[in-house]
Amino acid sequence: MTGGQLGGGTAGSTSVLVFDIYKNGFSQFRFGYAAAESVSLLLIVLVVTLVQQRGQKRWVNYDVV
Repeated sequence: MTGGQLGGGTAGSTSVLVFDIYKNGFSQFRFGYAAAESVSLLLIVLVVTLVQQRGQKRWVNYDVV
């Protein structure tokens, strides 16, 4: 940890979801809460991936000249 802070900035304002999953699961032993956060992170990544995959068909042109 940098600067001796464990929460990420003032009142945890810059803490990220992955660090919160780790903190809940292994530091505070709240495995169910960490698992729920992991599922929400999975859904966020899945939605972003699907949007990127659908949009790629419009962004990339494979025409051979």
